[in-house]
Amino acid sequence: MPMTLSKRSIFILNQLLNAPSHVNPEELQTKLQVSKRTVYYDVQQINDWLEDHQLNPINRHYGKGIYLDENTKKQLPRFLYEIEGRHYHLSTDERLAWITVLLLSHKKKYFSNDFAETLEVSRSTVTHDIAKLRKELSPLGLEVLSTKKGGYTIAGGEKDKRQAFVRYYSELYTLQGWERLSSEVVESLDGPAVDNNIQGVTGTLPFLFPIVKQWVTEAEKLIHVSYTDEMHDNLAIKSVIICKRLKNGDQITLEDEEKEALSQTEEYKVARHIANRLSMHMDIEWPEDEICFLTMNLLGAKVNTSKLPDETVQELGQLKQVIRALVSEFQNRAYVIFEDRGQLEEQLFIHLKPTYYRMKYGVFVENLLTPEIKQNYGEVFDITKKVVHHLEKLVGQSLSNDETAYIAMHFGGWLSKHNKQITPKKKGIVVCENGVGTSNILRSQLDTLFSSIEIVQSVSYRSYINGNFDDIDYVFSTKPTPDNPKVIPVSPILDDAEKERLFKQIQQESDQKRKHPLYPEDLIAVVQQHADIKNLEGLTFDLKQILNHNHTSIREFRKPMLNEVLSENSIQQTKKVQSWKEAIRIAAQPLKEQEYIEDTYIKAMIENVEESGPYIVIAPKIAVPHARPEAGVQKMAMSLLTIEEGVYFSDSEDHFVQMVIVLAAVDNDTHLKALSQLTELISDQNRVDEIIQATDKKTIINLINQVSI
Repeated sequence: MPMTLSKRSIFILNQLLNAPSHVNPEELQTKLQVSKRTVYYDVQQINDWLEDHQLNPINRHYGKGIYLDENTKKQLPRFLYEIEGRHYHLSTDERLAWITVLLLSHKKKYFSNDFAETLEVSRSTVTHDIAKLRKELSPLGLEVLSTKKGGYTIAGGEKDKRQAFVRYYSELYTLQGWERLSSEVVESLDGPAVDNNIQGVTGTLPFLFPIVKQWVTEAEKLIHVSYTDEMHDNLAIKSVIICKRLKNGDQITLEDEEKEALSQTEEYKVARHIANRLSMHMDIEWPEDEICFLTMNLLGAKVNTSKLPDETVQELGQLKQVIRALVSEFQNRAYVIFEDRGQLEEQLFIHLKPTYYRMKYGVFVENLLTPEIKQNYGEVFDITKKVVHHLEKLVGQSLSNDETAYIAMHFGGWLSKHNKQITPKKKGIVVCENGVGTSNILRSQLDTLFSSIEIVQSVSYRSYINGNFDDIDYVFSTKPTPDNPKVIPVSPILDDAEKERLFKQIQQESDQKRKHPLYPEDLIAVVQQHADIKNLEGLTFDLKQILNHNHTSIREFRKPMLNEVLSENSIQQTKKVQSWKEAIRIAAQPLKEQEYIEDTYIKAMIENVEESGPYIVIAPKIAVPHARPEAGVQKMAMSLLTIEEGVYFSDSEDHFVQMVIVLAAVDNDTHLKALSQLTELISDQNRVDEIIQATDKKTIINLINQVSI
């Protein structure tokens, strides 16, 4: 008698069946809550079962995990279906997904007993699952309701329900596999009979599914695309689901403007092709809104290849600009120059077009490879995470880790193709006793000065002394510290002379660590011996970028410039003030009047000086009062007050101030570009004197504009 498989073994087989590559046994341990020994015992049992069915055993690849060969993957599903009872070990996430899919599939009444029987868990477990599902669905605009007679239902807008269905259905697909999932989900639809003459197929919706897959294949040819296998199947099931919900009277409504835009896309042709076929064979009319809804999902579908017509490229011109900026910043951060950059940008365009539409229309997609990408391409993923703000700005929302991982895959693949490696950045911290505002100014200057050093955080002197920073390469400190070769003493604001000193010091250390220091001129001399250089200036620039002889940075793509946050309306000039407190109040008044800050923020700035002393006097004649954002900042802004006769912030001559610049920051990052430009402005003593002595605001604005580039 042939052996049978346990629930746990079937679960492992399904994980291997659906994995695009290797599966880490430790992941199986976590999901099944068992020991590694148990996992390997199950693998041995599975191999015995595979041998009984004349299938190849599970393979192991040291350092990567276990996997099934493609031949076994093709044959395995039909054997799994024969297993009596089809027992599966369902995780909490799987149970939540099943409950959602079942409730949204049709109008059958579901009670706790139904879920307990279907999912093979206790009623208590179902109760806990429903409570967790309520929390998950709430941000999606949906609510799980229940009554004694009606059972459980999901309430909310039809569009939200569709998107939730897609999201949880995708999770089930990822965890359990298409073959079993599509069969059980489509069978749960219990749909109306279809035309008995469709290529000899008879019955209900489950039998229509393979036909719809053929229609999707036909539609691909209309617009010259090739969807991934996952998306190909996914689009077919979505089409069937729409039919079922239309039969139930559940229709979606879109805005006219949105429909107009969608109808202009090539994907709309595919949606209409599929809709016409389904309408003809199921005797159900697809409204324009439903065709456009399917178009949304087609636009967000992942593709293998695509031949985009010119008009589509023109429509997505902004996306192409974003891709150029994204690639440029990636190169700058990773210290690489992509060969065949044009081809890379074309490939990114093909794959980011669906990403763009998924984000725009809220189409959920799960990336099974995200954990593997983060593990194997950690540095590529981290850099990608930092540069995707270009795309986020275009669509007006954050990119998920799964979407980011797709982009990182392309960068990682291109780097591997050309045998390039990312040079890890050195890590640095800022130790500053003068408060957040001052440390942010210094941090911004260092970020701009050293593209090869990532300033990971700013800490107080006390935190540095009591903390552990063994993994930090450089410590930039404004206060003398105990002997430590990593510590580099700096001023709160760097002038040009100190910038040069720091740059030479860091460069010297880097050269000492190299056996042979590299300079652009040396490399160019070698290149000239073997090739003609068409653009010497451009080559020199790129080499300097790689070798860290270039100080430019494009980190602050989205951050406002100084002249955007410090306008003429926020500048004041006065002859004298009664006290430093009055100076802060007067300087902050324009921001209060424009409702950028509240009274509480002014009070907090004054209290900070009373408690910590005149730390806000960051340079001769200059004070930058500030407080925490939560003290009352409504919008990022700055204001400037010049005081002809000046004011003392203490009895010391060092704390005589003639320029007060109020900083109102909303977070730790948004204001850094403006701060960097402000630092450049006030590092030049001639400019400072010119601002203080100015008789009109236009003079000050002109000076601000000079650094706001």
